[in-house]
Amino acid sequence: MKARIVYIFLFFFCLWAIILGRGLQLQIFPDQKLLALKKRQFKKFLILKSRRGSILDRNQKDLAVTVASYSLFADPFLIKNKKKAAKKIARVLGGISYRKILKKIRQKQKRFVWIKRSLSKGEADKIRKHLVRGFSFVEEPLRIYPNNNLLSQVLGFVGRDNRGLEGLELEYDNFLRGHDKRLKIRRDARGRPLIINGQVFLSEPEGGHIILTIDSDLQFFLEKELQETFLKYNAKSAMGMVLDVQTGEILAMGKYPGYNLNHPTHYSPSLRRNVLVTDAIEQGSTIKTFIVAAALKYKTAFPSKKYNIGEGVLKIGRRKIRDAHRYKKPTFLSLEEILSHSSNVGIAKVAFELGQNRVYQILKDFGFGQKTGIQFPGEGKGILRSPPWGKHLFSNISFGQGMTATPLQIAAAYAAIANGGILYRPYLIKGYVDPVTSKKTWVKPTKLRRVLDENTAFTLKLMLNGVTAEGATGHLARIEGYPVAGKTGTAQKVDFINGGYKKKAYFSSFVGFFPVNRPKYLVYVAVDEPWPEYYASTVAVPVFSKIARYIIRKNNLLPSSVSLKNLVLNPARSKKNTDRKRTIPFKESGRVPQLKGLSLREALSLFEGVPVRLKVKGTGRVYFFSPKVDSPLHPGDDVVLYLSSDSKKIE
Repeated sequence: MKARIVYIFLFFFCLWAIILGRGLQLQIFPDQKLLALKKRQFKKFLILKSRRGSILDRNQKDLAVTVASYSLFADPFLIKNKKKAAKKIARVLGGISYRKILKKIRQKQKRFVWIKRSLSKGEADKIRKHLVRGFSFVEEPLRIYPNNNLLSQVLGFVGRDNRGLEGLELEYDNFLRGHDKRLKIRRDARGRPLIINGQVFLSEPEGGHIILTIDSDLQFFLEKELQETFLKYNAKSAMGMVLDVQTGEILAMGKYPGYNLNHPTHYSPSLRRNVLVTDAIEQGSTIKTFIVAAALKYKTAFPSKKYNIGEGVLKIGRRKIRDAHRYKKPTFLSLEEILSHSSNVGIAKVAFELGQNRVYQILKDFGFGQKTGIQFPGEGKGILRSPPWGKHLFSNISFGQGMTATPLQIAAAYAAIANGGILYRPYLIKGYVDPVTSKKTWVKPTKLRRVLDENTAFTLKLMLNGVTAEGATGHLARIEGYPVAGKTGTAQKVDFINGGYKKKAYFSSFVGFFPVNRPKYLVYVAVDEPWPEYYASTVAVPVFSKIARYIIRKNNLLPSSVSLKNLVLNPARSKKNTDRKRTIPFKESGRVPQLKGLSLREALSLFEGVPVRLKVKGTGRVYFFSPKVDSPLHPGDDVVLYLSSDSKKIE
């Protein structure tokens, strides 16, 4: 008995000796694995999710913002009477049935199930009063688009995880989303966080904000007009955009029908696509302007040069190209008239004179067959095959068939003509806002290249102004006191299934800018498959006029000091008002006539057919010019006209 007690005592003595020895060992020579375990047990990292930055218009109005939402979840393990709990929550929650809730909370193998997500604070507070054990809320960020459908195809949207899925939300996702932050905190033995005096908790991190070039008021008006046009002509869609020709800023861009950004999954992907940037199609007669630009640039033609277009039909091999207007007898049209009457036969003959390489080069120079670089997901670059071309394809390209372009490419190219010959990269982002410092970084316009010299661009602008003259295809675009230049396009749509072109399916467009003497705004309007009317002159041009008039009112633009009549480069009309005594000696002697006091139209008419380069500075009437009166003129000489509206200068 005594031996047994000794053995038991020795056993426990040895056990405690081992424990104490191990304890002393750990204190004096700590085990690194155990130290790491200790740190993990009493410390943890808290992830602070970044709050997505806002998207604002050029006037700092909210277009996309992130707010707090509340999502209801349940732990099925903690819910005892599941039927009673499901009935109570369904009654308070609304919008979700008792059976659906019951099915969710009967999942025994799960400890977490969503009941309903993205509730407002008011809804969450109401539900909290009736919560039962096992139900709770978690706060989540929710992306809100205050204007619903406005600018939908441009903005795009985010998914449940707050990541951009389409549009600008996708393109600038990293900047808008920002970066999550990791905070190191202490916790007790049960894993609960400890708040220690002096510990500073950082505020929720935030993503960057972006400021768009878009004017939301102008955007609203544009979309309203597109909707009315869509309904009026039973169209497949209607689209448009407004550009600042001096910078490349996009002031408005949209398509109808659009979609509600707050419920994007309710709509088909085709409605969510920004076709103005992504979809390249045959644009039709708006391409003719660039053939004329090449003729002026390479000096194969001048505005009054005549072309024989016969009766409006030209046979090329086994095929024929036709004008929309048929003539009863052989007809001659000037280069300007070919543009204003949109003659297919005439422009084909102009292209044949130029040759394939020059036509291809001018189209490449203006940006066709390549992306504009707008920084928008899915931008299309169109199709422009390099020469050699068959003669029929060559003629088709001259009037916008056999090549494709996006509406944005057309708008950017016409903006280059409007601003005097410089191609700018179109852009949607005006600036960035740093989320920490609130410092704003502004985006500068990007000049890509000069495509025309100023004199050629000016001549072309006057010719495009003729497109809006009385009797021309774009006459409905005219606005008294604000000279408009532009071009219509009515393109048959390709039948990709059966080949050839569809019947009764047209893409009708108009692109114009104003005021001609000092362009600032460009408006592009297109209607896809309008019916029964389908000509751009009837369908698209009136929409341009309404948008242009709104821009004039909104910006309080003053009427131009040069009247519309003074800007129409039509020799037949202008010569009637020109002093014959000035004209005849000038043409015979080859010396500079007296130009002081003449209007721009009168001065231009004097130089019709004369191989000199005219440069015009200012608006109004001529008060000074170079070379001086009676100076000899030679082919290729520069003649500079200085215009002013100040009567004292002209006297």
